[in-house]
Amino acid sequence: MSGRNGAQGRDTTVNDTLSEMQPNSDGATPTPTPLSAPPRPRRRPGWRDYTAFVLSSGGARGAVQVGSLKALVEHGITPDVIVGTSIGSWNGAVLAMEPNADGVEKLAKIWRGLSTSSILLGWEPHLPTAASAFAGAYAVAAIRRVTLGYPSLYGDAGLRRLFNVHLAGSRFEDTQVPFRVIASNLSSGGIRVFGRGRMELALLASAAIPGIFPPVRIGGEIYVDGGALESSSLDAAIEMGARRIFVIDAGYEVTPELEDELQALIQRAPRATRQANAHALAVILERTATMMGRFQLDRALARAPEGIEIHVLRPSSTMNEAALDFDHAANWIELAYEQARAYLGAHLPTPAQPAPSPSDRLRAEETPLIESTEAATLAAEQRAG
Repeated sequence: MSGRNGAQGRDTTVNDTLSEMQPNSDGATPTPTPLSAPPRPRRRPGWRDYTAFVLSSGGARGAVQVGSLKALVEHGITPDVIVGTSIGSWNGAVLAMEPNADGVEKLAKIWRGLSTSSILLGWEPHLPTAASAFAGAYAVAAIRRVTLGYPSLYGDAGLRRLFNVHLAGSRFEDTQVPFRVIASNLSSGGIRVFGRGRMELALLASAAIPGIFPPVRIGGEIYVDGGALESSSLDAAIEMGARRIFVIDAGYEVTPELEDELQALIQRAPRATRQANAHALAVILERTATMMGRFQLDRALARAPEGIEIHVLRPSSTMNEAALDFDHAANWIELAYEQARAYLGAHLPTPAQPAPSPSDRLRAEETPLIESTEAATLAAEQRAG
């Protein structure tokens, strides 16, 4: 494995509750044995088709991962290992419990029941409330926390409630496939891979977007969103033995519409002309984090070792709502599903399907969903130049 640049080394601190995966004496990463899951046929680490699903950061846009997962499972592609960062770690936790169509359907049901207020404020209104009224509530909550000296605009009550409803008591050992969570260690400046013990703190840490949600203390050290250093951990997947990787990226691309929205935020435009679901500072912070994640992923793809089959599923650039707006999940799931189906049908035909004709492949590639490793490498080189 090639090393990381700068200070982005791996943090190897281990405590009794949560630990980073450690290699055997021969250098191979062990595959944890599930404790409570029934036996399940698996491919072996290092085999050509040993498959990892790598789920990126992206906030509320994590809903697109559900649509992509649905298409993958329907296409007969299931994970042998799962690696998640930020919102991807939450999706990964649910899927790792049931890495099949039932698990994806459970994810879809969870996402369709989410709202921005339940995540950011930790509560739901008893009566229908206008978006403008909620905009005031988000602003008041953020101002109050800043005034009182809290390290984030919003608390984590909503995230803790989400865990208690859907994953209460879950441990990494409960999953049917090996599952890893990526977080950034503020204390050491490194990346931490969690894979043992209770999941709750690891998931909270991985999703603690700096400035948006509070940092999490684990074993005397402070952790924030894994996307601060690595939005999609290809390294962790490869170390676990994956030789075929599907990166499900919940980021976005810069478009004229996005530029207009950012300009409106900077110029303090009236709320009627811009999104009102979160404080403007929160929107800038989360978009900055997502931009960093896209850059990191392009660099990771550029340095991926030869012999690794990598597919990057990325949603259409028409989906640029803020990554703190959890009210668009249903639409995002369906759009991502259709785009993923188009790509898989053109690029990875099943044995029962004929190989696509050149015209079919061209139509599929016109959908802005997937970038091959080569295309992503070129993009990274262009940015570097």
